[in-house]
Amino acid sequence: MFNKKRATSFSQIDSLIGKNCVFEGVVNSKGTLRIDGEIKGEVISEGNVFLSADGKITGNIKASNILISGEVMGDIIATDSLRITSSGRLLGDSNAKTFVLDENAVFEGKSKQYIESSTKDTDKQKSNTKSTDKPIKKQEKK
Repeated sequence: MFNKKRATSFSQIDSLIGKNCVFEGVVNSKGTLRIDGEIKGEVISEGNVFLSADGKITGNIKASNILISGEVMGDIIATDSLRITSSGRLLGDSNAKTFVLDENAVFEGKSKQYIESSTKDTDKQKSNTKSTDKPIKKQEKK
């Protein structure tokens, strides 16, 4: 109804960082990652990242879909969607294709829309750029 997209499912969890767990370093995940504990470092996922109300991340996050109900102090790249729920806090910049901010959610930072760069655009830019093999001569002062 009303051409709404299918809601992102966070019901299938592939990896879990528990409530009493503190992790320092880089977390890489291929599937859906649920964080109930604390991460001090970067989170990178090819799938989804769900930060529960008890969860906290001090570092950057890059994933397809990101749902924040806890606190993030860092920048976000969501190649598909970012949602901050009413209990969520993002203190950092967001770069997301779709950004939803629920009532009472906290967002302090800059937001821009994620636009995936294609190889065609890159190749087009390279072909339009001219280069010379000759060094540039400095002008002598007279």
